[in-house]
Amino acid sequence: MTSPPILSEPPRAASSSLSALERDSGCCRDLNWRCQLGPEIRPEALERRLVAAGYDSRCRHPALRVLRHPSGHELAWVLASGRVQIRIPLGVDVDHRPAAARRIHAALGELLSQASGPDQDPEVTTR
Repeated sequence: MTSPPILSEPPRAASSSLSALERDSGCCRDLNWRCQLGPEIRPEALERRLVAAGYDSRCRHPALRVLRHPSGHELAWVLASGRVQIRIPLGVDVDHRPAAARRIHAALGELLSQASGPDQDPEVTTR
């Protein structure tokens, strides 16, 4: 069962390569959120961009990447499906977690947008 989007109006993805943000189905107290990457995304190239943006690679399983930002949030990315789980740190106040998830989602969308915009990084997308 799909959970409803977190915004009352249809959210606009920052990039055509990124779906809208939703609460994760197993979400407890707004800690886990999800979105979907487009199939054109190249995992290794995007991972390099995330590391350059300050993320630390925590898990390099053949099917999964987990990257942690210095602020404490994590991105868990299932390579085969493109599903991304945004994990909000427990220390973030409950009332601020949805906004934190939206900011992280927007930053990921911006990163993807830069990768496929006029100064496209051909390594990140296959288009």
